[in-house]
Amino acid sequence: MVRSFIASLTVVVTIGVLGSPAFAQSTPADLVRGLLAQTPTTVPANFADAFLAQLPYSQVRAIAKDYVARFGDVTNVVPSGADQLVTFAKGSVLVNVHVDAANKIDGILFHDEMSPADEAALRAFFASQKIDTSAFAPSFLSLVPAAQLETGLTQLSAAVGAFVRLEARPTGYVGVYEKGELPVHISLDTNGKIALLKIDPPTPKK
Repeated sequence: MVRSFIASLTVVVTIGVLGSPAFAQSTPADLVRGLLAQTPTTVPANFADAFLAQLPYSQVRAIAKDYVARFGDVTNVVPSGADQLVTFAKGSVLVNVHVDAANKIDGILFHDEMSPADEAALRAFFASQKIDTSAFAPSFLSLVPAAQLETGLTQLSAAVGAFVRLEARPTGYVGVYEKGELPVHISLDTNGKIALLKIDPPTPKK
């Protein structure tokens, strides 16, 4: 059975709470754009108190600043299904924002980032016969040891055959193998090391 590999740098907090009707004019795109701005306009008052009790604003801003540091300035934010597609100078990421009845953020998820650096890291991972631990952040390896990654690669080959290519699709990256396809999610840290790697179960090749 193919395992999922997942480590740090994923933020998922969804807490329902009612508050005041302030900021009702802000759309999800506005909120995301304001959070990623050099001088943020999405501030603690835009978040539900219960959310901030679980994840302080400083941590949310640190994640936002990390994306800007790696991908450059934001050039566009547009709706994409249930998400907001954020395009930077050197990459993109999907952001799912949930707001409560007072239009305050009570859930946010950054996922499926895409950039030339992400793509290069994924190609190297899928094409490798042996795990290069130098490609991974220490925080990742502390949760998913190299031996577990090696086992995962062996399981992939047994389940779906040899790696053929990596495709960048609107929904994210997909590893195409001889007998199947695997959606894959990745995030790099500011040093270009893999901080998150999640491989979904395979689907039959189309």
